[in-house]
Amino acid sequence: MNFKSSVDLFSFNYVILIIFLVVFFLVSVYFQRKNKRKFSKSFDKVNLIEKAYLDNKLKMYIVEYENKKFIIVDNGNSITISESLSE
Repeated sequence: MNFKSSVDLFSFNYVILIIFLVVFFLVSVYFQRKNKRKFSKSFDKVNLIEKAYLDNKLKMYIVEYENKKFIIVDNGNSITISESLSE
């Protein structure tokens, strides 16, 4: 009983599959970088002024957006945002 593998690693089907996977990977990396640049432009307007830990899970952020300051408090379960700070 001789068992012979009928699968050739360099057959046409495997080469097509590898080419397809490489092209899919390159296209996905391209679109990921393109979307990353688009989202980073929208975050240029937000400026983190200060971050403080009030408790083990309670964090407070003071951010500036469009020349207005806001307080954001995060406790792990919910987020609270203030109206606007006056100086």
